[in-house]
Amino acid sequence: MVAYDLNLLAKILPEARYEPKPFPGLILRMRKPRATVLIFSSGRLMCAGAKSEEQAHRAVKMLIQRLRESGVRSRTLQEH
Repeated sequence: MVAYDLNLLAKILPEARYEPKPFPGLILRMRKPRATVLIFSSGRLMCAGAKSEEQAHRAVKMLIQRLRESGVRSRTLQEH
């Protein structure tokens, strides 16, 4: 099982919010495409608020690209 350090991801993604007491995931609100991506330490992502499945896929792809560019490496960061 892959575990991510959400404190580190919060530093990599400064516009993200991570407050582990009320909610155990990192919250990243994206403007284009307009969507919210929740990132959990287990490596799972959840995309909400997108207007279409295509926008949700694009939001997740953009997040994965940013993480890769920041040096986050994992076999689980695969685009589907």
